[in-house]
Order: sequence, then C-alpha cells, then structure tokens
Amino acid sequence: NLHRPLTESDLELDDIFTWQEPRKVTKNLTITYDKCIYLLEPTELNHKLVGQYISFLEYPDGTVALMHEGRKLNYSIFNKLAGLQQNEIVENKRLGSVLAHIQQQHEELEKQNKRSRLKKSMPSRK
Repeated sequence: NLHRPLTESDLELDDIFTWQEPRKVTKNLTITYDKCIYLLEPTELNHKLVGQYISFLEYPDGTVALMHEGRKLNYSIFNKLAGLQQNEIVENKRLGSVLAHIQQQHEELEKQNKRSRLKKSMPSRK
C-alpha cells in the first residue's frame, strides 16, 4: 500500500481546500474582496500588517477568513452594496412645501424674463 496517513488535522485540511487570494492591508486596516470591505480589528499586531499582504480564504460553504502567517485575524464586514432600499425612504413632510415655494420662484422669474440665457453675461449652450 503506497498510501500514507494524513498528517494534517481536519481544520488544516479545511484551510487547504479554500479559495485563497492575497490582499494588501491599507493604512485604515481594511481589505476589499467581492465588493465588500473587511475591517480588521485595530490591535497592535494588526497595525503591523499595514502595507503587507494577508490571505483571504473563502471556504466551499461560503464562509470567509483572513489569515496571516498561520494566524486567523478578527474582522468585521462593511458591505458597499447594502445601501438604502427604495421602500425604506421615508417621505419628508416639509419637502412638498419647499418644492412648491421653489416652483413659485421659478415661475415668477420666468414672468420677469430673468431666467433667460439670452443675456451676454451668461454662458450659452451649444
């Protein structure tokens, strides 16, 4: 039998079978991957990693880990794509009255011909 026994533990095997990519740590202790920003905890050891490359590990089940020289790093995630949803926008009670006031001012300026671009002092659109 030419097979030899495994010397790696189950956790080490899990790390071996991950998708790994090097990422450079910014001065703000952040790295980016897949349109997300990963914020490293501001510890003394992590501050020494600024400007260095660390390993970004993505496991088959979708979980991720950050590692440097065999040490896993603690982090939090800032998702750039998780912005406001359209249904989360709350109507402002004063906005309608402000827009009506602005519309009234524009109408008055048009009546007085002050909104015209025909004057020499204003740039022309071509």
